[in-house]
Amino acid sequence: MKKRLLAYTSLILAGTVLLTACEGKVGDKDLRDINVEKYVTLQDYSQGLDINVSAVEVTDENVDSNVSSYLSYYSNYEISEDDMIKDRSVENGDTVNIDYTGYRDDDAFDGGTAKGAELEIGSHSFIEGFEEQIIGHTPGENFDINVQFPEDYWNADLAGVWVVFNINLNYILADGIDDKKAASIGVDGVTDVESLKSYVKSVLLEQAKSSHDSEIKNQIISGFSDTATFKTLPSDLIDRFKDNILKNLTSAATYYGFEDVDAFCNSYYGVTAEEYADNYALEIARNYVAAQLIANNEGLNPTDEEVNTKALEYANNYGYETVDEYINSEGVDFDSLRNSMMMDNVVEYFKSISTITEN
Repeated sequence: MKKRLLAYTSLILAGTVLLTACEGKVGDKDLRDINVEKYVTLQDYSQGLDINVSAVEVTDENVDSNVSSYLSYYSNYEISEDDMIKDRSVENGDTVNIDYTGYRDDDAFDGGTAKGAELEIGSHSFIEGFEEQIIGHTPGENFDINVQFPEDYWNADLAGVWVVFNINLNYILADGIDDKKAASIGVDGVTDVESLKSYVKSVLLEQAKSSHDSEIKNQIISGFSDTATFKTLPSDLIDRFKDNILKNLTSAATYYGFEDVDAFCNSYYGVTAEEYADNYALEIARNYVAAQLIANNEGLNPTDEEVNTKALEYANNYGYETVDEYINSEGVDFDSLRNSMMMDNVVEYFKSISTITEN
């Protein structure tokens, strides 16, 4: 679960929505049953595409910088007095523990209060000017800072607004990771610092490989779709893709503890869920229509037996004994799964005929 969360988080923060299945139908027809030639004309793709991506690489510096973050998120280690520095002022690069309350016109605003928050000074994880104004203060101090929210801040009520944060500086977290802290994350096989570093490196490699593969996939889809000529697609086809985007966004919002999908989308994308879905439904619909024509041309449509096998694989991965249990519990649609597999087949086909250069 921890690996999955870390990888999922990186995708979300990078602006990627996870569309695990795609419900593409016109009326009662599945995408494979409509005459997609009516809607798209493809450029010659017989020579493949030129793909340029970054090589998969995780450095020791990457590992070291993520170990501390990983401990702060997942460790069950209880901070002791020995871990708290209280006799010097804050410097850039320190990790501090603070309580803060944000005020706008002397009134505390929603989302601007936290207790026991850990913040690495210089990480730029808070709005500009927040971290810099903590430097030079000493644990035990209570002080105010003035900051301005960015003009493009996702919450329109605060965008461009100057506010005051009252801060109580609790302590500076001592540097250093020992075996006890490393073992406290509760991952099988992680018993000391070295095994923690190995584990974090494996997670980062998994992330990097996933990002690498996603970038290849995105470039391939853009390569054959952006050069195609489309006629007006059926509105019900676009609406079905839009509905599926909204379902995925709602699932992601729940996964990350958001009660409201718009709050989730504003937090990660700066728009409402409806706006996000409107922006991407047509693009995704065109991608799948173009892919379907390629699949028809190249014999890349998955068979019913292959779809059933994949559904059983997913069912087992999610802990279900039968496909029917999986479908009923997860709301999976066989046509959606088939379309997803079709797209994967088209991407693999292009990988086999394209030139992929790693930088």
